[in-house]
Amino acid sequence: MMMRVILAVALVVQASGLRLERIKPGTTKPESKVAPQSEAVDFSATGTTSFSAQLVKHLTEKEEDEPPTDAVEWKAPSMMSLDGCKSLYLDLGSNRGGNIRALYQESSFVGGRKMVLKPKYKQFMAELGDPADRAKAFNESGLCAIAFEGNPAFRDQHVGIETAYNAYGWKVQFMSPAIVMDKEGSMTFWTGDGTAAGSSVVHRKDKKHVPHTVPALNFPKLVEDYIVPARKKELKKVIMHMDVESAEYLILPKLAEGEGLCQESGIDKVIIEWHKFHPEDCVYCNEKAVMGFMKKMSADRTCTLTEFKDIDIDLYGKADNIPLPEGHA
Repeated sequence: MMMRVILAVALVVQASGLRLERIKPGTTKPESKVAPQSEAVDFSATGTTSFSAQLVKHLTEKEEDEPPTDAVEWKAPSMMSLDGCKSLYLDLGSNRGGNIRALYQESSFVGGRKMVLKPKYKQFMAELGDPADRAKAFNESGLCAIAFEGNPAFRDQHVGIETAYNAYGWKVQFMSPAIVMDKEGSMTFWTGDGTAAGSSVVHRKDKKHVPHTVPALNFPKLVEDYIVPARKKELKKVIMHMDVESAEYLILPKLAEGEGLCQESGIDKVIIEWHKFHPEDCVYCNEKAVMGFMKKMSADRTCTLTEFKDIDIDLYGKADNIPLPEGHA
């Protein structure tokens, strides 16, 4: 899954930039006087800047890791143009690319219970048309898709999907490897001995890991600068899958400050897996608090808040044995 890394990445962001911070073995957290989650949150008193600080405040000791000198450095590609896109699917935490495969090749997900797509996910994708319409060439459907994934182990697989899909007439891009965050920067990303298992920004020194320097993208800024202007033109619908291992608590409050979480001008619908990450002294580290903040911000902007549904779609390797398309749609 994308970036079990992101749980750790979410702990590294500070106003001054990105750096790795973690609790040393044997240390304990200080006592915290935080209102229970059931109590109301005073959103006027705490903005997203202080939220970022609160997210890392629970760490009692700080340790900075220098990037390994033998790290493989990756660069994120430039974003594709949205010219001609009438609808857009954003896949945050694409893993092996199964979500994109299902978007365009839903009819191929057959052959037993393990291959069946969840009805709620099929309904979600239907926001962009039925399976037959989504399988049409871009110049007929106007459907576009952009996926984000931080694990370099999946890069070749993503390139293969992107190349085949574009040749077939589907407009798809994988931003891979790239981590979505609320700030730009780079992180050292460790992959487990050539496999996806145990991948993290934390070097588990008891295992053999390979270091990579992976870009972190400022997703709220990307939406404001890239998607919001396109919504004022021919881009009529934007939906998003979000499974980013607790980075939602950084990204969503920042998105709410602009038009990113306004239907019709930003993202219309989101399916999200909320993660249980509750540092004792963090205010916005649960679904209720973040949803409350987003509702307040949308009310202040007099816009209709993006619709959220909590769905874990669990595709992972389901699409690996489905043939890529050949020829042209």
